[in-house]
Amino acid sequence: MSAIWGYIKLKKEDGESSDQIKEKCCLMKKPYEECVIDRFEDTFFDDGFFSCGIQYFNTRARNEKLPVYDESTETVFTADIVLNGRITLIKELKACGQTGIDENTPDGELAFRAWRIWKCDFVDHIHGLFAIAIYEKRTKEFYLFTDHMGTRCVDYSVCGDALYFSMLTKSILSVMPDEYKRIDEKFMTGCEASSSPYMYVFPTGTPFENIRHTFRGNYVKASQDKKGWNIEQIEYFNPGKNKNDRPKTDWPKDPTDKVYREKFRETFFECVEDAMDTDGEIAAMISSGLDSSSVATVAARMLAKDNRNLYGFTSIPMKDFERPTGGFEKTDESEGVKRIIAGYPNIIHEFCSCEGLSPFTEMNRLIHMYEVPGKACINQVWFDYIVRSAAQKKCKVLLNGQFGNFTISKGSMKELFFQKLLSGQILEAKNQLARFGEKHGVPRKVLFDGVISELGECFSFHFGANKRFSAVIDKKLIKRDLVKKYGIKKLLKRRFAFYGPTSVIPVRKMFRNLGDVSITQTQGLYDTKFSLYYGVLLRDPTRDKRMVEFISSLPPEQFVYDGLERRLVREYLDDYLPDYDRLQIRYKGRQSADQVMRCQKFGDDHKQIALDNRIFDYMYEDKVREVMQADIAADNVADIVRIDALNTFLREYA
Repeated sequence: MSAIWGYIKLKKEDGESSDQIKEKCCLMKKPYEECVIDRFEDTFFDDGFFSCGIQYFNTRARNEKLPVYDESTETVFTADIVLNGRITLIKELKACGQTGIDENTPDGELAFRAWRIWKCDFVDHIHGLFAIAIYEKRTKEFYLFTDHMGTRCVDYSVCGDALYFSMLTKSILSVMPDEYKRIDEKFMTGCEASSSPYMYVFPTGTPFENIRHTFRGNYVKASQDKKGWNIEQIEYFNPGKNKNDRPKTDWPKDPTDKVYREKFRETFFECVEDAMDTDGEIAAMISSGLDSSSVATVAARMLAKDNRNLYGFTSIPMKDFERPTGGFEKTDESEGVKRIIAGYPNIIHEFCSCEGLSPFTEMNRLIHMYEVPGKACINQVWFDYIVRSAAQKKCKVLLNGQFGNFTISKGSMKELFFQKLLSGQILEAKNQLARFGEKHGVPRKVLFDGVISELGECFSFHFGANKRFSAVIDKKLIKRDLVKKYGIKKLLKRRFAFYGPTSVIPVRKMFRNLGDVSITQTQGLYDTKFSLYYGVLLRDPTRDKRMVEFISSLPPEQFVYDGLERRLVREYLDDYLPDYDRLQIRYKGRQSADQVMRCQKFGDDHKQIALDNRIFDYMYEDKVREVMQADIAADNVADIVRIDALNTFLREYA
């Protein structure tokens, strides 16, 4: 992978000298000196420059020659890239007459050759993690690509006839003219209006009015017109958007046919193996849940064949945290993790209680790194600790399964019931529900009440009274006139309706959440910044394009059948996970359960935080001050932390 940034100026009337262009290059490079970069490279041309901070995540990266300037075509090319499925791509390139390439050819070179052959259609031939910038000097056309699943993020800005792009926003802010530097009220309102950790109500926005953000499965095309730069946002991939767009596969009618198991394992194992493409050590986040444990155990068994270890990390509460009893949440997952890793002696494991750390102790550093007023700082404390710990053990890859709920562990009994019901298979819907009850000892009345409750949620959503949806909108802090001004409530309701707000989802909607930009944007931003600052590449095999396409081709019974939910993992990885942890449905792990105690114990007193008055451009002053003067408790800790995050962001960047 690499850090990429650059500058293009359409007109030269102002007499900008080569020395001035080089000065811009140095200024844009400066923020990257904080990052873990192995080698810096720059390419200058008549209209500007492209730069690349190359990171050696694998052996091939040491031979990368980026940026590329092809004088024969006057094409400038730079990339932040780690490819998957390289063997297939190399075969396709050779079939098109490309010579001198093999398994040692760097990923950037393969992608550049693919661009020369297929131009914008090269995204149909490459896949993996990438952000790619291309400038065709002859036509004065600039392209900025983000990979299919948005695992990398890159910003761009147009200031008159000047265009900037960079993976660090600070890099653009360091050179753009002052008159273009403004906080984006629309983005900030959308970010803070939602009480969820996700920030991107407006996916192409950033906290800065004149800086835009690319997103999954899209590319930006900037071309010259009479007024200067003309910007187009073009979608090339949207997983699960429409039923007719999904891959066509002639699957067997019998849900228990062995071909399903074979194909799932083949695809998943390939995704895990590609994710471990590194010449460094490998780590994994491991919880007692199905997703991360599936990724980690498959990876561990692969590594054991080469006598290699896997470094495992698990977040747990502080030692003196009083764990609640009862209910369906596991606030400490160590017991389950111990069972899971017991069968894998090559997993070198560490439980991370992050003693002494809280959002207050880490806030300045995290916000500086993220460049956004992040709302997930409670969870980011242990997430950041694990990435740093992996880096200290010389790991270059950190595996996780964050996207697994949408892919490998997808499957809810309620969803299957309504899919069958809505498709007219009433008897099958009843039989599957009954089988679930028999298998897990759930009384018929409980099942019936659950179905009725879900129908009630569905009707209440469409009539505007749904509690699940209304809980997403912050009703206390954010100014209502701003929410109304930018139509945020209507926008979020449309998005909920598109993805399905309840389990009452027909088959044609069941895969739409694979492309949820609010999720992919947020995860992509964190993953990108961590890899830049720590030199650790976050890889999620459950988010691999191949896995997403495989999942979206399957019939509903592969996710739930014969009383078994989340069937792909529970049935097809039965030889990797212990039976108890694989099959139990009672408990779910809960991270950061000790958040109240952690925020009470560590860091400066939140009541003494000096508030930046610019917060009150977006939030009610009296409500903010009321929250910040209250004692920390379960019902206000998230608001206190996000106010502090917004405050920290405004102090540094506004």
